[in-house]
Amino acid sequence: MATSAAPVYLPAYNFKSVNGDNTEFNMIDGGAEAGNPVLVALSELGQEKMKHPELYPMMDRANDCSNILLLSLGCGVQSRAANPGWNAFNVNHWMQFSWLKTISTPKRYPILEILDAGSSDIVDYYAYSLFKARNAESNYLRVQTDALTPDMDHPDNAKEDNLKNLVNCANELIQEKVKRINPVTFKLEPIDDSTTYQQELIRFAKILSDERKNRLAL
Repeated sequence: MATSAAPVYLPAYNFKSVNGDNTEFNMIDGGAEAGNPVLVALSELGQEKMKHPELYPMMDRANDCSNILLLSLGCGVQSRAANPGWNAFNVNHWMQFSWLKTISTPKRYPILEILDAGSSDIVDYYAYSLFKARNAESNYLRVQTDALTPDMDHPDNAKEDNLKNLVNCANELIQEKVKRINPVTFKLEPIDDSTTYQQELIRFAKILSDERKNRLAL
């Protein structure tokens, strides 16, 4: 329940733990804290490695990701072309309200969009840098598109044509070349001239399937 309790769109969620201490929790969508939960996943894995090292023999230490596959699925973002006028010269002339909500149609919420995109990009940058430092960048795959239109980017737009547009966008994305974040410009750029997301997902699936077969054969 709490993981979908996005502020403004859905109500917050309250519950108490059932393990005896009766701790009360008041929750909103986790995206408010970790829009891109990759670091949360890596942190959980590291803590489990320290608690139960015998369960993770493939890891030399808590931050060893050389034998870990990490698949990160993004929700999509708008291209920079969809943000006309969002440059230093223009925003320096904005009033305070303009940072919160635009007067154009469809409505945009600049400060929220900038903070959300910035937080997600930093996590992507850190994760890629971590895997690259272990010569394991091929073990990290971030599936993300920057081709959303303003209408497609609204979380409460449940119109049938918009849902179809999102499905079409996903079907097109899977055939596109894999992109990674450029650590200097933070733009998504192809890793090479041929590798597609579909090929990489198939590669990931085969690695996991082979690993399971090897474990069952022991």
